[in-house]
Amino acid sequence: MTSGNPAGWFCRLAMRGGALILGFAAVIGWPLPSRSQAYQVPVTGSSITRMTGYLYKPQGNGPFPVVILVHGTRGYMDYSETFAALAQHYNSIGVATFAIDWGTAHGMIPQYRPPSLNLPPMSAVLNDAYSAARFLSKLPFIDRRGIFFEGFSLAGRLALSVAAEDRASTFAGAIGYTTDCAGYAPGQKFVVPALIVLTDTYGGAGPCAALRGPNVDVLTINAAYEDIWKDRVSSAFVESQRRADALIKRAMTRAASGGAARY
Repeated sequence: MTSGNPAGWFCRLAMRGGALILGFAAVIGWPLPSRSQAYQVPVTGSSITRMTGYLYKPQGNGPFPVVILVHGTRGYMDYSETFAALAQHYNSIGVATFAIDWGTAHGMIPQYRPPSLNLPPMSAVLNDAYSAARFLSKLPFIDRRGIFFEGFSLAGRLALSVAAEDRASTFAGAIGYTTDCAGYAPGQKFVVPALIVLTDTYGGAGPCAALRGPNVDVLTINAAYEDIWKDRVSSAFVESQRRADALIKRAMTRAASGGAARY
């Protein structure tokens, strides 16, 4: 386990008279989550044996719900600022985040326009997410009843797989940006709640909207580009966060009462 805390780096500079840097970071909006740590996550049933995950948790001892953040084909670094912003947001409401760098672990070479090189099959990425969930469930400050999946682009398409086919109720819910709903018909049973976020210009908007039901919330956004998460202060992204927060709150409330979360 090694430190991966950019906030800690800033704080050490501050102790040496570099407090101005912290002020600059605050002015330009760099997120500085309260605590972060890099972990090596064991992966089973895959061509890889380990991957790096970056944990951001709120202050305190927990146990906390946690959202596993899963990047798309442009690689972890393309999502790092979004993940830092999400960590800050989720930490503020008492939820930890765990961002996994599956791309580097599989030797993927990101391309601005897919397909990326050495892209593993989607089943492998899904397996990586489940490996991360198993790892997190053993940490004493994580509430194993509240492990959530949040995927983007390619990984966003896995959200419905998690919701429909969750293995032994590992995840309490799934959130997917730019989700592919092909293969799921209206009336499909989903065992955990899912939030689908996509734009009205995306080809899969119609099939996804048809899945809206007791356990599926669909947010369709009027935008000319699919990666709405890059504009982290937009009303569209803020609304998607609000709905994700509602999903998590509802799932945790039902878990505490021994029931299943439903919309």
